[in-house]
Amino acid sequence: MDIVYKGEKLRYIEDFHGEPVLWITESSQTDMEHMTFVGGHPDEYCIFLKDLTADEQEAVIKQTAVSGKSESEKSESEISVSEHPVSGNKYWNLFRDNAERFLVYCFGGWLYESIWCCVIVHHRGFINRGFLFGPWLPIYGIGAFIILGIFALLKIKKPVIVFLAGAVIATIAELTASYIIDMTIGVPMWDYTNEFLNFDSRIALVPSLMFGLLIWAAVCLVQPLIIKVQEKIRDARAHNVVFIIIVLLFLADLVSRIWLGSNCVG
Repeated sequence: MDIVYKGEKLRYIEDFHGEPVLWITESSQTDMEHMTFVGGHPDEYCIFLKDLTADEQEAVIKQTAVSGKSESEKSESEISVSEHPVSGNKYWNLFRDNAERFLVYCFGGWLYESIWCCVIVHHRGFINRGFLFGPWLPIYGIGAFIILGIFALLKIKKPVIVFLAGAVIATIAELTASYIIDMTIGVPMWDYTNEFLNFDSRIALVPSLMFGLLIWAAVCLVQPLIIKVQEKIRDARAHNVVFIIIVLLFLADLVSRIWLGSNCVG
């Protein structure tokens, strides 16, 4: 439903990852006080009610009460900020949403490494890349969270800037990760020896540009799509069942590496 806040028409959403928010309806509203960038798409901004004063929250709640009066027996005098309905599954939703996004990016990274790089680009045939047995590369999930967080803080929206900044950030991350992997696992998980403009076989120009393209896709396309799908199936029982099964498989794969060792074959 639409409500008015500081003279601007905003869309009230009761449960955005467990929090009530006011979503923008016009691009010019992105500069409003308390407006927060919450996605990869340029128009994904909202104000979290928890960031407003008690009086401002109460004013918003009263507007929502008037709009939903036919569905509620409460009068305006009975409504207070403390009575605002918040999902009892707030923390579960928050955990599940972020875990799902992590796994999606882990799977996307596996597809990129095992299918695109090995089969299509280098014609080496299918290779199950990564140190896990299943179709997921945790480094991509971790990297995606870090990069999305950085872009959210910097409020980078233009696709070209997203691509260039993504390429630079990914290159730094890949170089850092290569040294960490050397110190922990002891087995290099990529080798750019034959790549043009490579540094110590750890980073190279073409892979960096590809990462920039992948980050652009993640920030501008994939992340907004994931959020929309999650909103649609949030309360579906099958959703929770499938999620739990996949998480258990991932954790079993991760823990089993302690005894079975790395699955990496180059």
